[in-house]
Amino acid sequence: MLATEKNQAWLRDYYRAIDAMDTEAYMAMFAEDARMVFANADPLEGRDAIREALTGLLGSVDGIRHVLHTAWQVEDDLVAFECDVIYTRKDGKEVTVRGGCFFVFGEDGLCREQRITVDTSPVFA
Repeated sequence: MLATEKNQAWLRDYYRAIDAMDTEAYMAMFAEDARMVFANADPLEGRDAIREALTGLLGSVDGIRHVLHTAWQVEDDLVAFECDVIYTRKDGKEVTVRGGCFFVFGEDGLCREQRITVDTSPVFA
């Protein structure tokens, strides 16, 4: 089934924050003890580790935008979706990659766990 309107709204806010490269708005959407796994990288544990990784990613590109295709409500607290991610590299070239993601939400509505499946190697080639 498609994601609930509440979770679709959360996803829109989430991507609005990251596409604006607004680290603080993005981080406010995560629980303090959140866990993130980005592709094949080691898991990030806690907001500070996620913030550090995000700062590194955003510092390596001039822009980022997401085009959300479909979001599915897998369980009450679990949403899966696919999207295109358009990166603007430091040389001005835009590179689009397809990705998918799983979010697990806590009762407070914050993200407790995120798993991102994407191949960013074309972005940094």
